[in-house]
Amino acid sequence: CVEDLYCLGIIKQRNITTVRDLNQNHVPILKSMKDEGLSMIEKVYGVSRDQIRVFVHYHPQFYHFHVHFTRLQNEIGAVVERGHLVSDIIQNLELDGDFYQKRTISYKLKVSSPLYLMLQNSSGHNATGNAKVLSTTKTTTTATTTATTT
Repeated sequence: CVEDLYCLGIIKQRNITTVRDLNQNHVPILKSMKDEGLSMIEKVYGVSRDQIRVFVHYHPQFYHFHVHFTRLQNEIGAVVERGHLVSDIIQNLELDGDFYQKRTISYKLKVSSPLYLMLQNSSGHNATGNAKVLSTTKTTTTATTTATTT
């Protein structure tokens, strides 16, 4: 059994880049990615599905939609400001097919990141500390600070 497991499932469709692109039509493929990924991990690595966290990042490291599979004890990439469980995404889309086009999503950025610097320059916010938690909607071009510096 693998102790420190980290796998990716990458969607073939190139027009889906982030959770923001998902709608009710993507629920079957999300369920398939989750179920097939968990089955393959159990078969290949001997890790049962109840020991795996399945999530996506917003903002992702690269803009081609992908799903992360990690052991529960592996906290890498699963922080609350960035990781979104696939089971929650599926449920949200089943309740409202356009959920991620409407939802405000908060995320953490390092103040040295190019995206943060661009947002800071466009919004006039001054940074102190190492990171800020920001919130955006799909249609906004700038983010606003929603929490104190962490």
